[in-house]
Amino acid sequence: MANEGFPEDLIRAERERQRICQELDRIPLRPYTDSTGTEHRPNPDWTSEHQENEHRLRTRLREVAIEVSIHPHWESLDSEVVAARMRLKRLVREEEQRQTATQEG
Repeated sequence: MANEGFPEDLIRAERERQRICQELDRIPLRPYTDSTGTEHRPNPDWTSEHQENEHRLRTRLREVAIEVSIHPHWESLDSEVVAARMRLKRLVREEEQRQTATQEG
């Protein structure tokens, strides 16, 4: 895989960040009650296991997002940091798509 000049540990961290986001997408939306007492997204299937899993994933997502955002690689760029971060996200996403296609094919 061409890493486009990104350090391997940064790619690994972004890969984990995206994987966690995918896992969070598979958890049902948490029901909640607003300050007026109105229930939103009532879900009788929501369990304490969902809540624990969501908490664990969100905690780890914060840690990994910080790891990606403060990685020393970004300081080595003179400009276009935002564009470089988008390239990293795209690189990891496309790598995942290729792996999925290979597994399915």
